[in-house]
Amino acid sequence: MNQSNFCEQCGAPLKPMAQFCGKCGHQVITAAPPPSSPPSAQALNAGGVTAPESEPIIGIIRGLERVKGLGTEVFFLVVTPDRLVFAQIPQAMINSTIQQARADAKQRGKGMFGQVAAQMEWMDIVAERYKTIPVDETLAEQPGNFFIPNTQIKQMVFKSIKSDRNNLLIETQSGKYNYMLGGWKSDERLKEARELLRRVLGAVVK
Repeated sequence: MNQSNFCEQCGAPLKPMAQFCGKCGHQVITAAPPPSSPPSAQALNAGGVTAPESEPIIGIIRGLERVKGLGTEVFFLVVTPDRLVFAQIPQAMINSTIQQARADAKQRGKGMFGQVAAQMEWMDIVAERYKTIPVDETLAEQPGNFFIPNTQIKQMVFKSIKSDRNNLLIETQSGKYNYMLGGWKSDERLKEARELLRRVLGAVVK
């Protein structure tokens, strides 16, 4: 703890770490250290790196799927200059976004086909939302969200496994991550994803 070099009562010099003034006996008041600031985001499982307080969002890759048990988990990949942030999209969020998109289309006077087309754009709606909120807020949104520092990525390989299904393998210094990219507009999203990641990560993207 910090203390003054002189007694506040009589002005006499104080010895280091003295609790009382050697001249008048006045108790020395020590100043408490300032509270330490908590990290801006928790250190997550991909390398144990603490997230920066703020960072720009370069782009978002929609609809990555990861096999879990008999089903799949859906993630959106938020790409920043320093890391790749994986945001898990629960089924409840997907359902509510689809319902809202359909309701909005109906309110605008769209018929059944227009409403169906609108609900198929749910990924665009979710992506726009992630563009408007801080990255740390995205990380904290779901327990399964995590990030990988860009410096830990050794290579990323895209591979077509079906006409409407593509595989993305991410190899890092600490392990491998395997995702599928398919479904609605899969070819278009694959091209966008590869171009975005190459722009940020360069030659590690194959």
